[in-house]
Amino acid sequence: MNKRQVPFFTLFALLDRRRPFGFVAILFAVMTLSSLYSAVKFFIDSKTSPYLTYDSHLILQNGNEEDAIVTSIEPTDDILISNLLINYTYKDGKRVVSDKFEAMNFANELKFTEGDTIKINVYKNQSVIAGLNSVNGDEPIYLMPLIFLIPGVILGLFGFLPAIKIYNLYKTGVVTEATIFSMYLNEGYPFLNFGKSIVVNYYYFDSDSNKIVGTTPTYDLSIMQQKRPDDTIKIFVSETNETKSCMVPMRLAAKNNWRC
Repeated sequence: MNKRQVPFFTLFALLDRRRPFGFVAILFAVMTLSSLYSAVKFFIDSKTSPYLTYDSHLILQNGNEEDAIVTSIEPTDDILISNLLINYTYKDGKRVVSDKFEAMNFANELKFTEGDTIKINVYKNQSVIAGLNSVNGDEPIYLMPLIFLIPGVILGLFGFLPAIKIYNLYKTGVVTEATIFSMYLNEGYPFLNFGKSIVVNYYYFDSDSNKIVGTTPTYDLSIMQQKRPDDTIKIFVSETNETKSCMVPMRLAAKNNWRC
């Protein structure tokens, strides 16, 4: 059959009804992109900022403790997490050495400020600040996108796949008559003030006269006054799998001039 004209924003409306799965999946997608940016930025910065490649565990284990003077403390421009970049100087014999240390802002509470003397560990011309968690190659920064991607994909399956299934039924489903046998109110998520719907249970017959039971939630609460058990409704049935169906959204059908 010819495809119906279904506005693309209808898919977003269906996704919105799949909250919290759809919304949280989108949130995780944004966080995945942000963390991917952070990982790529770290890789690029490590080429021009040697302190990001220091092995802090090796330096702390084998290094000598030295005094250093903090020259500046400033936040980084990371999208996901704003860390702290600490600049300091220390003496290596008669030579004054400048170095940097990027500390995880969320994991550290600084007990010093600019101009203070702090303790550092120095090993083979590399240094770290003792007692602070560092951002360097020892940390699994490149795995950060996966932390958000994996749960995002799982939640996306709960949110996107049912919405896409209904969207495709709107476009290509065969209009069929079904009979209601029960309806009930689904309160949804009262504490979040969304998700209230009427769950409509119905049955219909496929092309081989087999009785098939279907269920569709509708957000048109007026159906409780307009319909009763044993009343008939219009549904869309999949051309390729007659066990898949959904109610025809009459308001949307009228708005888009669908022949139902």
